Amino acid sequence: MPTKLSYPSFNFDELEETLSRILRGELGVADGEERKKLIDYYLTAQQDRLACERIVDVLEDSGYARSQPAASSIAKYMVGWALANLKTTLTQLYMRRPGPNRLSYHNHRFPEISVAQIEQKIAQFGHLLNRFQTIKVIQHSRYLFKINT
Repeated sequence: MPTKLSYPSFNFDELEETLSRILRGELGVADGEERKKLIDYYLTAQQDRLACERIVDVLEDSGYARSQPAASSIAKYMVGWALANLKTTLTQLYMRRPGPNRLSYHNHRFPEISVAQIEQKIAQFGHLLNRFQTIKVIQHSRYLFKINT
């Protein structure tokens, strides 16, 4: 998709010239009917509601607005808890072995982020969309955050 939506450059000189023309304002967004069709096909709801709003609609239509799903039995909860902790322990052990699951790779894939950084990103989106003023972020664990109003 990036190749079909952008200006082609086959060597460094062409790339440098294209970028210079863009920065000077001589060259705008790559357009054309084929590009518009491609964007329209892959990017839905460009003028409509956000995906997160449509997801909430589906959840509310499924009854989540009226009541929460029934709680699992204590036995099912304990089995889930035990399996989750076993998987966590195994993952931590595997991360210490050499290879693709090493700790540095995990830390690269899941860099730590603070509540303040998340709030900053939400504020940026909120400024652009004129919304999200009541969003609150609570850190649940190292990589898990609860975001609500």
